Amino acid sequence: DYSLNNQLDRNEQNIATTATNLDIDYRNNIFNPTSGNYTRLTFEYSHPDFGGNYTINYWKTVESFTYYKPFWKTWNWAQLFRAGYLYNLSDLNEGGVPYDKKGFVLGGQSSVRGFQAGTQEAFPNRRQLGLNRETTYYLKTRSTMYLVKSEIRFPIFGNVGGALFYDGGYVDVEGLQFDDYYRDAAGIGIRYNTPVGPFNLELGHKLDRRDGEDAWVFHLSIGTF
Repeated sequence: DYSLNNQLDRNEQNIATTATNLDIDYRNNIFNPTSGNYTRLTFEYSHPDFGGNYTINYWKTVESFTYYKPFWKTWNWAQLFRAGYLYNLSDLNEGGVPYDKKGFVLGGQSSVRGFQAGTQEAFPNRRQLGLNRETTYYLKTRSTMYLVKSEIRFPIFGNVGGALFYDGGYVDVEGLQFDDYYRDAAGIGIRYNTPVGPFNLELGHKLDRRDGEDAWVFHLSIGTF
């Protein structure tokens, strides 16, 4: 960790993990699916004996299920559910999981559209974690997360299509109190289908906007869930 303007001392950490992934894929197309379902189960374990810092010891699991269903002519419905659990195993006073590296933070095109990733709109943000510019939050307890993404996809002409979406997510960190544990947004998108997935222009609107936040956020990406 370091800052571009050299205001912070350089800090190095080693996080050594082993992980197991299980994928069950029944999608009709991996880049632009219109039917079927996809399940992913991930389990990750970190221990100092693997070569990481002696203060970092945790396990983390994330499960997701995505369902695709044609429902009217060439219109499609895509629905994703994701849940995660992170637990600190270190009992040292200085031990903990570096939250900015391994914690659950939602906001952005891949999770909750309508919120800008890497800013104070992401949640939990640095203020909610009780941080200033010079510190990192180390999880000493446990954290849970769930995410839901729902989308109606429809053709416009040729390879161009549109989408109406709703995203919502929940994050809880044991020992911290947040103003709001669940944030959500809805919006519209335009897609151009390519052989490696759609090129997306999406506009998300916060349904629970807070003071100082932008009501609308624009996202540009390739691929979809």
